[in-house]
Amino acid sequence: MDAEALLLKHYADKGWGKPTQLVPFERVPFLYRADFADGSDYALVHGGKLVEAKGVDAMAAYMKDVKLMSQHTLEPNDVTTLLLVFDAYPPVTDIAPNAFYIFDKLPKLKPKLELGVDEGRFTLSYLMPARGGAVANPHVVTVKRWILDIPKSYKASWREEVIQYDTTKP
Repeated sequence: MDAEALLLKHYADKGWGKPTQLVPFERVPFLYRADFADGSDYALVHGGKLVEAKGVDAMAAYMKDVKLMSQHTLEPNDVTTLLLVFDAYPPVTDIAPNAFYIFDKLPKLKPKLELGVDEGRFTLSYLMPARGGAVANPHVVTVKRWILDIPKSYKASWREEVIQYDTTKP
């Protein structure tokens, strides 16, 4: 069964009906966006079946199989969509894992993708809520930066950095 037929059957089986369109991702092999009248869903069809595995290890295995870090047209939004599909967000506390910073006001905090030769690094920044009373400089905020290191082995892992960021200096 081809990918489109498999996706149409999948959504019919879920009772969602037929998507208004199925849009393949240009830079991410086998990834599709299914649009419906009331929203969208993302699905990955690989190896002739719908990929339902979750977590960083499952995402890394897929990335390795399609040599994703070698595709230098890859963009940060492509990786954030894979995080959604694989539910592979970092283990953030005190804020929702999908509440990373995406706005243009502070471009240094937007998702960042760095690609090497068959390896990469992906960074998400989370503005942490202020705790307690008055602060010395209200323009300096705590940012938890989560970095997904993707070495040549594709044994991907998240690590955290906590920084103080001056929002007056985007």
